[in-house]
Amino acid sequence: MLYREGMRAPQFSTAMVLVLAGVVSANVAAAEPKRGDRRITRGAWFQKLDSGLQRTIDGESHKGGHLRVIIRTRSGVDLRGSKAFDRLIEKGHNGRFGLSLVGGVLADVKDEDLEQLANLPDVEGISIDAPVKVHQSASDGCSTWVTGYGTACSDPTSQFFVERGAMGYRSTNWDAWDVGVAVIDSGVSASDDLRITASYDFRSGVAVQAAPYDGYGHGTHVAGLIASSGSHSKGYYQGVAPGAKIIALRVLDSNGAGYTSNVIKAVEFAVANRTSLGIHIINLSLGHPIYEPAANDPLVLAVESAVRAGIVVVVSAGNNGMDDAGVVGYAGISSPGNAPSAITVGTVDHKNTAWPYDDTVAPYSSRGPSWFDGFAKPDILAPGHRLVAPVPSSTKLYQQLVSQRVSAPWGSSAPTTHLRLSGTSMSTAVVSGVVAAMLDVQQLTFNRKMTPNAIKAILQATALPLPNADQLSQGNGRLNMLGALSVARAVNPWMPVGQMWLTSSISNTTWIENQPITWASHVVWGDHIVWGDGLVYNQPLWDTHVVWGDSLPWLGSMTVDPNHIVWGDTTVWVNHIVWGDALLGIVDGTHVVWGDHVVWGDSTDPNHIVWGDLTKGNLTKISSVLGSATSVIGNSVPDDSGLPGDPELAVDPLSAVVPDTPF
Repeated sequence: MLYREGMRAPQFSTAMVLVLAGVVSANVAAAEPKRGDRRITRGAWFQKLDSGLQRTIDGESHKGGHLRVIIRTRSGVDLRGSKAFDRLIEKGHNGRFGLSLVGGVLADVKDEDLEQLANLPDVEGISIDAPVKVHQSASDGCSTWVTGYGTACSDPTSQFFVERGAMGYRSTNWDAWDVGVAVIDSGVSASDDLRITASYDFRSGVAVQAAPYDGYGHGTHVAGLIASSGSHSKGYYQGVAPGAKIIALRVLDSNGAGYTSNVIKAVEFAVANRTSLGIHIINLSLGHPIYEPAANDPLVLAVESAVRAGIVVVVSAGNNGMDDAGVVGYAGISSPGNAPSAITVGTVDHKNTAWPYDDTVAPYSSRGPSWFDGFAKPDILAPGHRLVAPVPSSTKLYQQLVSQRVSAPWGSSAPTTHLRLSGTSMSTAVVSGVVAAMLDVQQLTFNRKMTPNAIKAILQATALPLPNADQLSQGNGRLNMLGALSVARAVNPWMPVGQMWLTSSISNTTWIENQPITWASHVVWGDHIVWGDGLVYNQPLWDTHVVWGDSLPWLGSMTVDPNHIVWGDTTVWVNHIVWGDALLGIVDGTHVVWGDHVVWGDSTDPNHIVWGDLTKGNLTKISSVLGSATSVIGNSVPDDSGLPGDPELAVDPLSAVVPDTPF
């Protein structure tokens, strides 16, 4: 299948995969086996399971338990209806629903049947249907006094002025009126601040057309940062692309909780209906911990398929950048932030000013490299700290975060409620808005749009590096809206592959607050940095069938660094890791040992992964005791939908806690 043929293989040997699979369960494996000799006689079937399921088998807590899993099969094979398959999945849940985009099916199984299921010749892999969470965090509290000259929190100028100024472009010439952004999130509430052209709910596993609604508030905030007209805030909190169409695809409940399978269904829907609904961009400000290499991760496969279909997919890096003591750690990238072809976004704290030299990487912003594969992520940083957007007063976030409520500026056309949030979710929305403006420029200038790979390359090459941040923290640097729009306006997408497509010369400097800042002027292609005139030509690499990082030739005068320099100075970060495992991958054929210092997790057990609110002490360990985790899914009061099969009403014993108290 196309989405598998294009995926890049993991960067290590089969032997190393075995090491990685076993390292998280080393303590358990050392103990006396209590479930027969299965641990001793495992075969190739065991490697078809993701690391979470492998830990479940290693442990005792899930004996006889029910698991919600995504089963991927060989191309063109649907096992539902076959006797061998049906007898291994739970009665009454004979394959809840298919996931055609990743060649799989969602099903309920018993852990004791995993071996037989994985041994079926047509089964390629089995993954946890992982709970997903949003990537927003509450901002620090501030005053909400308002005057006719200032905004909430004593901001001396409007957020529009400051945020746009930090990106070098304060005009609204490109409002992205003909560009559609699919916001896959907690829904989007109806507002005359937004152009919501379609709304669907996927929490039952199928697309249900529904009125725009958001019980949590996160999706509306994200949509507002992308495309709010600012009519309710006197323009102070206008979105980056204030004319863009919002296609609301709800996958999360009113606690901000959901499942990977529902996200995949929404992506699948967006791909199938991209022409009829006018979807050009997918915004994914959510994710889950990485359990397996990107080439096997169902959520990554869905994202890669969407990019192959010509949709630009912008995803959040995650908010796993530090522990509760404020110590920064690495390798906290979430899935699908590890998708090679996605634009993975971290957060720059622009200190509420356009001045460029006070910017820093937000401490909570997840750093690279990605788990298992060692991909250099994030790709870029964008403003995302203390950003304001409209959020209905009825939503859970607005009710909980009293200190983050923001009053509309004096003189606004109508009162509405706004909320101030921080996180890579917010940064992702800002990048989606800039991409929408880039596509608008292309459409109005050339009546054609660039491919997702070309968009990503332009964002990387025009980025503005932070002088005191490493590659794994900032990617190529801060988002440069002016530079990106300048290149988009100069690149003619009608030019054939291999030919020069620039219609005018381009400067590699952007002036911000009268300060000249030089662009990164390079592209991180896979695990190499490429310099030269790559943007001058329509590269074969920009084609939609190419997975980011594939080994293909570059045109023009290019310099490719043969070393893995995107990793930077390992002595700086190897002892500061976000996840607790001891190995990540291979660099130049050598195992990378990260030491025993665990920044994120239980320091008494380095095999534990912690996913939750450390500041509040709301911890969930996803380790050999996966099955004993309690989920907020099923413990919440049913919300507005009452959909059959609603995840809010179904307790899943495998689900990790998805905290509704922001980090």
